[in-house]
Amino acid sequence: MSFLRLPVLLALILFSGPVLAAEIGESIPESNRLDFTITRNGDVIGSHQVRFSRSGDQLTVQTEIAIKVTFAFITFYDYQHSATEVWRDGMLQSISARTNNDGAPEFVSIRREGDRLAGTSTRGDLDLPGDIGATSYWIPGYLDAGTWLDTQDGEILEMTHNRKGEEPVIVQGKSIPAMRSHSVANNGSEVDLWYAGRKLMKMQFKAFDDSILTYNRL
Repeated sequence: MSFLRLPVLLALILFSGPVLAAEIGESIPESNRLDFTITRNGDVIGSHQVRFSRSGDQLTVQTEIAIKVTFAFITFYDYQHSATEVWRDGMLQSISARTNNDGAPEFVSIRREGDRLAGTSTRGDLDLPGDIGATSYWIPGYLDAGTWLDTQDGEILEMTHNRKGEEPVIVQGKSIPAMRSHSVANNGSEVDLWYAGRKLMKMQFKAFDDSILTYNRL
């Protein structure tokens, strides 16, 4: 992502097979939902929601992001992103994502074909290895992947990750110890992620204007 191109550097790691099977279950909250408030320069500008649902051996993950930057009743930036991931037996089966990036429509649509993920996107056709990354962040194993798929428009990002160590985050007024990691893409995008155990607790991105977007867990 480019960052207000928003969190969709945002990347979901698509490891194959049993590598993620156990980790997926440990990453899902008991409530089957993740909710974040998005702030910029201290002002609330949007929300990020993730919903998990199971049917037999299939897991569906629905992500919704809405951001609006306004001043004096004038909208300067309007962003909506909706993505659906389908997983089975610890393997990603498909991603379907649609984005309104301040009036510009963008999309990604991929489906598993054997050991690969194939489909199309704003940037053109995609034929990807099944263990590439992609935008979501709810699994900490994402930080072991050197390549991420931007599910906003289909850009392929080469990633470097730096574990920063333990740092507390505030959730519902309580201080929770979490592990922080800083990731940088080859296009200059940056993201910081905090996990308590295997559960995502906080996200932080640098926007195109160098302002900081913070996603605080509710």
